Parts: sequence; C-alpha cells; structure tokens
Amino acid sequence: MNDENIIRAKDVFETPEGDYCILLEKMERTLQAWIDEEIAKGAPFPEWKIWVYFLQVCRGVNYLNWMNIIHNDLTTENIMLYDWQYVKLGDFGQSKMFE
Repeated sequence: MNDENIIRAKDVFETPEGDYCILLEKMERTLQAWIDEEIAKGAPFPEWKIWVYFLQVCRGVNYLNWMNIIHNDLTTENIMLYDWQYVKLGDFGQSKMFE
C-alpha cells in the first residue's frame, strides 16, 4: 500500500526458523499514548489537533476502502503519530479484503 496515512513496510524477510518478519517505518507514538500524556498534563485537548488527526484517519480509511480492505481493528493503539502532526494507520493483522 502506498498512501501517506498508511504505515509503510520497509522490508519483509524470513528468519532461519521460518518465521516472517515485517520491518515497518519508525513511528513516534500511538494516538493512545498522546491521549494519555495530555490527560496526565491536565491540559485540554487542542481542538484543531483533534480535527487534523481525525481528517487524516478518515483519509487513511478512505484509501483502504478504495483498495477494498477493511481494517477490522481500528483503535487508538493502531493509529500511529509522528512529528506531532502526522497520522498513519497500522496493525493490519485483523484486516480483510473484499470484492
């Protein structure tokens, strides 16, 4: 998949034991970690940032729909953040393709 709001796989390889590993691009934190940090600070959530994150999640889901993929596990733990402003969807272990 090649979309700015979907986490990218950098490499796939097989271990000597026969397991497959996927090397993903580095992300800074999950959306849940950011929420927990904001709650711990006692600061209100900046509304503009929530809208920015929400719109990027929507763009990512729209791309998945365009690719005929259903994520099936879209939680704050599977929404990744980097550079404090960019959102990428990850963890496609439960996803399904449809026709």
